[in-house]
Amino acid sequence: MLRRLFLFTFICALFAIPQTGNAQLVFFDLEGQAGSGLLPGNEVGGASSTGSGDVLTQIVFDTSTSVLSIDVGWGSGNGFTDLTGDVTAMHIHGPAGFTSNAGVLYNLGGLAGFDASATSGGLNDSLTIDSGDVQTLLDGNMYINVHTADNGGGELRANLVNAIPEPSGLLLTSLAGLGFCFRRRRGHVA
Repeated sequence: MLRRLFLFTFICALFAIPQTGNAQLVFFDLEGQAGSGLLPGNEVGGASSTGSGDVLTQIVFDTSTSVLSIDVGWGSGNGFTDLTGDVTAMHIHGPAGFTSNAGVLYNLGGLAGFDASATSGGLNDSLTIDSGDVQTLLDGNMYINVHTADNGGGELRANLVNAIPEPSGLLLTSLAGLGFCFRRRRGHVA
């Protein structure tokens, strides 16, 4: 019985491994040096604000189309705290880790799904990531920066960080656990 379970689990796990050349959806969280979400403390050098924001539904990248879909919000209307004023610009910057700044790669403020409101703003839209920037995104070295008049260098910031571990790592962990079960069972029988 246990051998059948192992075989079934192994076959299912093989199908869970992404195949080379196939599309894969990569989900992202927002993280920074001060914690999770769009926070003033994630700004390098900090920002003068108590505003906050985060992912509303999801941030997801489709590897087959290079389309990054973003749904983030800020302000009390979205369950967070209000910004110091309406948003004057919103960008993706990179390449940069949590503790460094980088230039603008993509302007998000010009997208149709952008709302500049300090109390219930956000972005729900998609954009295409250039092929030369894909690895930077996947490595967690791009960040979202939300700018206001009071915080021209940025009021809220967070790096886009892969939210789900690689399936192959999960597979190895699962197989190691099953191997331990088999070994342990044999030890009790002998």
